[in-house]
Amino acid sequence: GRGLDTARILSLKQDRAGRLWVGTRVGLYVGEGQGAQRKFTRLNLPEGVDKEVFYRCLEDRDGRIWAPGSRGLALLEDGHWRRFTERDGLSSLWVRAVAQAPDGGIWIGYFDPGKMSRLDKRQGRWDVRHQVLGKGDRSHHAFSIAFESGGAMWVGTEDGLQVMERVKWRRHSRETGLGLNDTGPGAL
Repeated sequence: GRGLDTARILSLKQDRAGRLWVGTRVGLYVGEGQGAQRKFTRLNLPEGVDKEVFYRCLEDRDGRIWAPGSRGLALLEDGHWRRFTERDGLSSLWVRAVAQAPDGGIWIGYFDPGKMSRLDKRQGRWDVRHQVLGKGDRSHHAFSIAFESGGAMWVGTEDGLQVMERVKWRRHSRETGLGLNDTGPGAL
């Protein structure tokens, strides 16, 4: 595509407006238009750097775009970008995965092992709460996050799938029928 470094693409996400959000090892791009006419633009986000890594974006139910990356969590809301970092209560700067729970909460997983956070908007402010990934007996990296309609959260890690249902974690691995333990980025 025009304007896009295709050798370093990590993720693609099309939003409801038809824009294509492209996470790369050298920034976040957005593609507008259709087919061969689509034009890509590299975004300059607040507190960004040239070689910033971005993973799979999320468009939440309210149309906000969440972009996890190596410099925190970027949010496009009402036409304006802002950045969540450790100053805003995140456990780590390197955010690897983002997903929206059925109840509207935004969950993020970090590159740092064993860490997850939940963001909820209350009275115009984003509150951050932390959660240990899994039972705390292993250090897991959260590569991807997905939810069942009933609320169970699935987290893809290098050591199988971690599932949190009603605040209790269980692990699926080769021992429980997975082909491999390493689920990899974007598996869910």
